[in-house]
Amino acid sequence: MANVSACHVGYRSAAYASSLQHIGQPLRQPQGGGYFLERVIPQTSYRDLVGPYPLFSCNNWPGLSRDLGSLEFSHVTATAVIDPMAGCSLRTLKELFPHHLIEFKHHHVIDLRLPAHSGTHSDHRRKASKALRSVEVELCPHPRVHADTWVKLYDSLIQRHDIRGVARFSEDSFAAQLCLTDLNAWCARHNGEVVSMLLFIKQEDVVYYHLGAHSKVGYELQSSFALFHEAIAHYASQGLQWMNLGAGAGTTVFENDGLSRFKRGWATDTRVAYLAGRVLNKDHFRNLVASSQTTSFFPPYRATL
Repeated sequence: MANVSACHVGYRSAAYASSLQHIGQPLRQPQGGGYFLERVIPQTSYRDLVGPYPLFSCNNWPGLSRDLGSLEFSHVTATAVIDPMAGCSLRTLKELFPHHLIEFKHHHVIDLRLPAHSGTHSDHRRKASKALRSVEVELCPHPRVHADTWVKLYDSLIQRHDIRGVARFSEDSFAAQLCLTDLNAWCARHNGEVVSMLLFIKQEDVVYYHLGAHSKVGYELQSSFALFHEAIAHYASQGLQWMNLGAGAGTTVFENDGLSRFKRGWATDTRVAYLAGRVLNKDHFRNLVASSQTTSFFPPYRATL
């Protein structure tokens, strides 16, 4: 099996963090590795930190503790959804983020060391087989060539699901992401036209399903089943150990929406992604919380922003 861990840094890379400037300015954690995004807190002179969307991880978790300690006078809080594949123990997370740590999502994952599709539901196999008779699937060697097509497909997704906030990427953000060396794009074509695309990001021995978007024809042909079927088989042959499909579309730990059922049909297991928060500057935090409504949201002063 090939050693792929040394060449893929994925969500931890400077290039990926730089693609998220619609969220905040990248701030490298020199001892822990990885990046937070720095944001101005509206109507104040304060700043806080949030992990990259969708997941935060780092190279050295004890080092991250020292990084966070050094930020106590410059930032109010640090918040992140922790990558469930990052290998950080719950005990360490509690030490790093003592002020807020909850189970946020259950991510559906595939053990790529098992025979390909050994965990795939029979209904998913059937739908994939049918879709593969209608579409041609390819791993695109140069994702940036498909930037215009991807943006058009994703714009349709935004309208279909009323996507807002951090997942409403700009064209500039996508242009940067499609140039990442750790990003793969998969296309499904029908009569020569791209009707569906999936984006995956590789990080060490894990490949993450990043985003997907489909045209009306793509939905009708259920081309997503064809794309995932072929992508899973491909990555299982590449020396990678896990595929993280992510979670469902809701905001609760256990979901039964359509997206959750779709991902569950491919998965062999689940992993918990924790939402973690740490108060860095207690005085500024108290000032902000004093004027905030009571809420379980962290940080509470951003509940209504």
